[in-house]
Amino acid sequence: MKKFFNMFVNQIYIIKKAWGFSKLFFVCRLIIAVLTGVMPALNAYMYKLFVDKIMLPNWTGALQIVLIIALIGLVNATIRTILNRKIGIISDLFRNALLFDIQSTIVNMDYNLLFSPEMMKKKELAVSATSGNIATRFLDSTFSIISAIISIISIGYILSTVSMWVFLIFAILTALKILISIIDKRSQYNNTQELIPLNRRISYYMSMLTDEVYANDMRMLSISQWVIKKYKETVSGAQRLAQKLLNKIAQTSMIGAILRIIETSMYYIFLAAQVIFYKMTFANFTMFFSALNTFSDQITIIANSVISVGESSVYINAFRDFMETKNIIAVPGVGISADSIASKNIIYSFNQMSFKYPGNDEYVLKNINIDIEPNKFYVIVGENGQGKSTLCKLICRLYDVNNGKILYNGIDIREIEYKSYRNLIGMVFQDYKYYNLSIAENVAMNEYNNTDEIRMKIYNCLAEAGLKNKIDSLPQGIDTQLGQIFDEHGVLLSGGETQKLALARVLFKNPPIVILDEPSSALDAFAEDELIQTFNRTLENKTVFYISHRLSVAKYAYKVIFLSEHSVCGYGTHEELLKTCSKYAEMYHAQAKHYTEEGYKNG
Repeated sequence: MKKFFNMFVNQIYIIKKAWGFSKLFFVCRLIIAVLTGVMPALNAYMYKLFVDKIMLPNWTGALQIVLIIALIGLVNATIRTILNRKIGIISDLFRNALLFDIQSTIVNMDYNLLFSPEMMKKKELAVSATSGNIATRFLDSTFSIISAIISIISIGYILSTVSMWVFLIFAILTALKILISIIDKRSQYNNTQELIPLNRRISYYMSMLTDEVYANDMRMLSISQWVIKKYKETVSGAQRLAQKLLNKIAQTSMIGAILRIIETSMYYIFLAAQVIFYKMTFANFTMFFSALNTFSDQITIIANSVISVGESSVYINAFRDFMETKNIIAVPGVGISADSIASKNIIYSFNQMSFKYPGNDEYVLKNINIDIEPNKFYVIVGENGQGKSTLCKLICRLYDVNNGKILYNGIDIREIEYKSYRNLIGMVFQDYKYYNLSIAENVAMNEYNNTDEIRMKIYNCLAEAGLKNKIDSLPQGIDTQLGQIFDEHGVLLSGGETQKLALARVLFKNPPIVILDEPSSALDAFAEDELIQTFNRTLENKTVFYISHRLSVAKYAYKVIFLSEHSVCGYGTHEELLKTCSKYAEMYHAQAKHYTEEGYKNG
């Protein structure tokens, strides 16, 4: 009962979504459903009138009935064709609208919640509900149920005008048939679900045997025969279970068939009795016989649609839960405007700040207490997994701290209006990827327009980032297409050029705070040194956080933040840490030796 109630709630939810998206879309679907539901009863009634005219005989009247039937059919076909075309177009837009709703929710959701295992699963199911047309099929099944119910009610009404007793018997037998069909379909569905894990395992073993990803391990470890053995064992198990399930399905189907035979026999016996004892007309008899077939078809539609709705309901439920999530990191327009906060000598203060990811017991960062001065170049270094990138994500408010505070000019960043705060920060990620757009659009993004002022600003930012020679060498300059998805002649950039393009984007935005998250990790030591000098030159009047696992960058820093054991192990200049922090000195000298040896070998 709970499952059926949940299905009903999900149906109401999707119907509301469809109505809110497009009233035209909803009305078209409803009209189609009503026409589909009413037409069988109308056809049965018109056929009765036709037989009545033939039996009199009244050939003129019969011809009129034929013309009316043809006209009804033509009008119905015309309306359905027009509306189905509209529905087909709007359905794709509706699916895209649902996907956009998910994306909008993701953008505003707290990272802590978004990347939790439970929410990740909900997100995957929610996306599947849209990308796999599950939502539209769910809506189709819902309207199919509505249509079938209308059909049963309309035929029932016609029958009730002839004989109320006949109608009541019909209604009771119809309810029984619907129940039998749903139980049968549900049983088949439940039995089939048991095979899914085995089929998934079979597919996995097959991929191990055929995919080149596993080819090296298969040969080096000599495990091919072992995998083949596990594959055969799983297939055998699946075959045994399939046979068992087929037996269950056969039993269920046999019971259902016997019940349907009994039901149909009762129909015929009852109708025969009506004709013999109560003088039912031949026209009414044919109408009843036609109604019997129609009822059978509509019952099958309801049973299949209910099962389809039930199968899809888990996706719709996940979509609804995901969309109704209230834990949002920030509400747009709420909070103190960043522009109204007066500047101070300390731009950031970390006060007993600690953070751990959702679902983890261990803190990534513990008891961070440091002050950051404005317009200085800070380098954050440390071993992998010590929280370097996490620290910058906290500054960006991609996450919120668990304990303590991060103050921006004396104000807790959680009290600052989200969008205005984010506008203060420009970020160059380690895995920055340029878009398959023009160079100009990659730099200016949503601020791009074709005015001389904007184009000159874009060019100057590219030149300042160290790409002047590259741009000048391209025939189309800043209008050059990047990537080859849309243009086979599009330009591909090197790793260093890509990072400079990212810097140009930051320069165009011109934020007071810039975060550079391992931008040179893919570069050699010499290319890295060149890139660092470019950053240091172009970002001279900004507060810069530079994340790196290479301590050679530290010599450019105003101060170095050295993380070890998930806390600040050292804080000061490069020279100061070499003297006062043994872990830092040890790590620096080890890396310096490596770079020296590498340079000698490449010499």
